[in-house]
Amino acid sequence: MGRRILAVATAVVAAAAMMGSLLAQSASFGDIAGKWEGVGAGGTRLDMDIDAAGKYSVSSARGSESGTAKMEGGQAVLSFTKNPGNIKVAKKGETLVGTLTLGANTNPITFNRKK
Repeated sequence: MGRRILAVATAVVAAAAMMGSLLAQSASFGDIAGKWEGVGAGGTRLDMDIDAAGKYSVSSARGSESGTAKMEGGQAVLSFTKNPGNIKVAKKGETLVGTLTLGANTNPITFNRKK
């Protein structure tokens, strides 16, 4: 009886993981194209513009970055060239949620569409 429950639970977890993976892979730059405003840890404010091909520009009081993002596992990954770091975000409802990494520091960040 215990093994059967374990087998069923394992199958359910595997199916849920596969379904989540399929949903994540359906994301595209077309889903997130536009102008966004972000606020990270410590009140760091960022403006981001990304197009349907993944070309982006990001600016803050500290400077700016631009390039072409990659889509990895349902997340847009914007790798920086001027500074060591990146932004990784996924669409969650009407927002983009993820992380901002600068050097050795990684912090959460949330973007909302600019009005």
